[in-house]
Amino acid sequence: MIYLSQRDARWANIKLGKSNQTIGRSGCTTTSLTMGLNYFGFPIQPPYIANQDTYTIDGYILWSKLDLPGSFKLIKRIGSTETPIRDDKAILESLRSTNGFVLLNVNHGTHWVLALSKVWFKNDYYVADPWLGDRRTACGTYQNIVGSAHFVR
Repeated sequence: MIYLSQRDARWANIKLGKSNQTIGRSGCTTTSLTMGLNYFGFPIQPPYIANQDTYTIDGYILWSKLDLPGSFKLIKRIGSTETPIRDDKAILESLRSTNGFVLLNVNHGTHWVLALSKVWFKNDYYVADPWLGDRRTACGTYQNIVGSAHFVR
């Protein structure tokens, strides 16, 4: 697993699409997606996604407009800040998949991380965190999971 940080000086100041938000400030989703794709052999960096026209003017990702390499696509988005849903069955199913990955929406909907594996004996997941560019636990660090985005090729 290659851990990436959205605050890496190589791309932190690059804007998300046509928004005024940068990867360094608001690129957690972009960087998490990049780490998931890297794991499956696509050696891209966050600007690959940030340079697409897949963001709102506020820098939020438009899931349906993503153009991902290797025929990867979003298959389902579960929960939101307004309607938090933690679907452990769906998360575990995506983690067991050999052809996909799952992003978790944490910290009351303000941050996205890449799920790596279940923390056994705890109600938590190991994640690749794009803020610090390291491995940690989702709930142990951010207290809650309010949604997920599931990708498959």
